[in-house]
Amino acid sequence: MLSRYGSLCSLCALTLVTLLPAAVQAESNWTQFRGPNATGIVTGADLPTKITAADYRWQIDMPGLGHGSPVLFENRLYVTSEVDGEKQRQVLCVDPADGRIVWAHEEPYEEAQGHHRLNSFAASTPAVDANGIYVSWISGEDFVLFALDHTGEERWRKTIPCGFASKFGPGASPIVLDGIVIMGNEHAGSKCFLMGVDSKSGDVVWEVARKTGLASYCTPKVYRPEGGPVQLIFASTAHGVTSVDAATGKVLWEVPCHFEYKTCATPVIADGVVFVSAGRGSAGVETVAVRLPDVTAGQQPEIVYRSESRLPYVPTPLAFDGKFVLWNDAGIVTCIEAATGSELWNGKVSGSYFSSPLLINGRIYNVSRTGELVVLATDRFAVLAEHALPEGAHATPAVIGNRMYVRTFGKLICIGS
Repeated sequence: MLSRYGSLCSLCALTLVTLLPAAVQAESNWTQFRGPNATGIVTGADLPTKITAADYRWQIDMPGLGHGSPVLFENRLYVTSEVDGEKQRQVLCVDPADGRIVWAHEEPYEEAQGHHRLNSFAASTPAVDANGIYVSWISGEDFVLFALDHTGEERWRKTIPCGFASKFGPGASPIVLDGIVIMGNEHAGSKCFLMGVDSKSGDVVWEVARKTGLASYCTPKVYRPEGGPVQLIFASTAHGVTSVDAATGKVLWEVPCHFEYKTCATPVIADGVVFVSAGRGSAGVETVAVRLPDVTAGQQPEIVYRSESRLPYVPTPLAFDGKFVLWNDAGIVTCIEAATGSELWNGKVSGSYFSSPLLINGRIYNVSRTGELVVLATDRFAVLAEHALPEGAHATPAVIGNRMYVRTFGKLICIGS
């Protein structure tokens, strides 16, 4: 339904400067957590290195807390939020040109169990395509996946009793790929599964049963080998690293890594190697790097190395130019060779982090839990700039054209030209 917040369009837009229409024309769409294929890599964006408040195009207040990242499709930006003081959640549609709230879909939720004090009930990031917006939430102990069209009207909904159980609360995010909405639902409760749903009808295309284990918050990673089917890479304590056929859900291979702790960071791929980490408390403590097999040739996956220190737990690494950049929760940043795990450089930045780094035109950007926006070089450890945002963030920014959209705890901020 459209909530009362739909009438706040004129009140919530706190425009700081006049915007040129051409500046909001997206070079591409930011359709999921960390953008296209969850790489977090942006080219062609003319963002400043040294950001100041003068670079804010606009900022608006959110109706409540939320940790899900913004997504954008064809000049409409979408973000989720809890409503302060109410057991209500929202999907907000925002005009990226000026921060005007176009519409808000609001609905109640049940709270069967709490969540970690650093989590929220609006922690997952939506996925979006030409047909609409796809949101996954937990309500009570039920798994909920629903689709809205671009006007905010509901298209379909799936509610699956799953006995969801995790003392940390919900947070896994869907993706949409070739007309299929893909979601992992792995936790300590009674019904765990991987699922692919037709984005137009909501019909289940495939479903894979999973064993009970600690909750997995990983967004599935899409892998497109030169030969063979498109693959989805999942990670969890119960199964380790799993590849399934994106079209059929058939399990293609699996590496039982015997993780003891939760998997949060999305798997990343470089130089034919997929890197997965798990952690506890405020640190990554386990990882595995797996050589991706050629399934058409009957190859099997192979563990090539494990790293043991300075690992990310919540932040997803960057993968580029045959390297992994591991930005851990405590602000230690390490660059390693993807094929071997050999360290190339490392250093410490200020702040602690849940947000995942982005590579934007050869510079690395990340936002801390206390509001530092840090910019690093890529060829060595060097802090190029720092900027203090109005408040901290757990969400990862979205970047379209020459603009970065930052979801802080209670605001949405547009930075750029």
